[in-house]
Amino acid sequence: MLEPSILLPSLRESLAGMGQVLIDAVLPPRCPSCGDMVERQGSLCPPCWQKLRFIAEPACQRCATPVLGAPDGSIVCPACIVSPPVHDRARAALCYDSATAPMILAMKHRGRLQAVRAFGAWMARAGHDLFGESDGLVPVPLHRWRMLWRGYNQSSLLARAVARQVGLPVMDGALARRRATRSQQSLSGADRARNMAGDVFEAPARSLVEGRRLILVDDVLTTGSTLAACASALLEAGAAQVDVLVLARVVRGDLMTISSPGE
Repeated sequence: MLEPSILLPSLRESLAGMGQVLIDAVLPPRCPSCGDMVERQGSLCPPCWQKLRFIAEPACQRCATPVLGAPDGSIVCPACIVSPPVHDRARAALCYDSATAPMILAMKHRGRLQAVRAFGAWMARAGHDLFGESDGLVPVPLHRWRMLWRGYNQSSLLARAVARQVGLPVMDGALARRRATRSQQSLSGADRARNMAGDVFEAPARSLVEGRRLILVDDVLTTGSTLAACASALLEAGAAQVDVLVLARVVRGDLMTISSPGE
């Protein structure tokens, strides 16, 4: 039997979703990015839609970074060759930039959940080749105090939105955050890694993890420190494979370019 601490996040998120439905029924639909009026809840206005940069192939199979000028087939970027990530494969729906940040931060910090269903559909499309080999979706967990303060875990809501598209179970109990950490949002890459050092995450129910092929779900991939810590905890608990699926990933500078042969 799962512990109440594992069940409560799902209950809170269900209540948060119900509250959002009531709000949507009363308030006029607005673009989740700029706030302008739109025809239906969760849809973007045409100008904001045109600014979105969806990540498509070619992209690195390990970190989902877009790669221009790459040959056909499976691609691994130079950074992942030099320093392979803990997880196996990664997929991202969008580039995290000035067009996507407002709606993602509004979902994460201000309870603007109208676009979660659309986010889930975009993520399902980005990760389409992962699902046939997976046993379940594992949201990156919040610490219980942050969960109490926020009232919902955006990663869990995204995982449920993806699950409705692909039919995989959401395994909230597979991973837990053992201790509170500073928010990663304002930290440098080195500070993010230090913030996630040690046993921040654990797999409290080994039977949920052992021998399973799992997909970690989060909102944004920046340096990968949080996802690395999560993947390490799952692999240490016996997971057979850990992939990553995120709504957006940070692409530093211009898109990476690999020279064609002979150049």
